[in-house]
Amino acid sequence: MVYSDMDGMLTDSGIYYSENGDEMKKINTCDGMAFELLHNGGIKTGVIFLKNIPHEDMVSIR
Repeated sequence: MVYSDMDGMLTDSGIYYSENGDEMKKINTCDGMAFELLHNGGIKTGVIFLKNIPHEDMVSIR
């Protein structure tokens, strides 16, 4: 089983903004291919996404 955080692990840690102000992140396709190979090999994989959520909201989500 392989799990990875998205930010800083599968991205270049940069934040990009579109002309409309939308936040975007660039994902390295080699990292994506590694997850696909693991998955195809029968290994469970997962990617963790976490937005900036205030601590008190995070506690209520749990």
